Amino acid sequence: PPRSTLFPYTTLFRSSILMAVLTLRNISSPFIKALILNDEAVQRAPTMVNQSSSESDTLLKQYVAIREVVDILSVAIGPILLGSLLEGLPYYATRMGKILNPASWFKRAQQLFFVCTYFFALFEAARVADGIKTFRDWICDRDNCYTFKESRLATILTELTSYRVSLSVLGMFRITYRFVGSAISVVLTYAVVMMQLKQ
Repeated sequence: PPRSTLFPYTTLFRSSILMAVLTLRNISSPFIKALILNDEAVQRAPTMVNQSSSESDTLLKQYVAIREVVDILSVAIGPILLGSLLEGLPYYATRMGKILNPASWFKRAQQLFFVCTYFFALFEAARVADGIKTFRDWICDRDNCYTFKESRLATILTELTSYRVSLSVLGMFRITYRFVGSAISVVLTYAVVMMQLKQ
């Protein structure tokens, strides 16, 4: 928060989280785009698309590489992300009125910048997790499961269903759309209650 004595540290933490999320997005983008292009090709000519074992192996290797990067990032920024959530969500919930009605336009722009940056990182992390999860649809909908070993297939589907490949906060929870939506609803609900009590 701008007025906090810990402002330099919270800015550093927020930057670390944002850099980790953008790194994850850049690494996973080719993988997600390949799945999207494959779906578009199937929709244009469903009878002409035939997935080869080599293509499945390539996607599987990319998936494993992304999973390893996610594990590294989760270990690196997990404590920072937890601290940011514990510090940021209560701050925005209890000071939403001041954020929306600050004393000057400069402070309003400053506060909105912090809010947008904060939730942009969460939404982007959730978007990447949701994009990676489409690998499950690729496997199931196109009969590509026959190109994988049965034991490996069960493991992959379990990981994708449980959002295993997403940023984890010390193993307690993962950053998904459901988590972000719950966090925003709690913040808004608490902010509305606080503003009504002040009136």
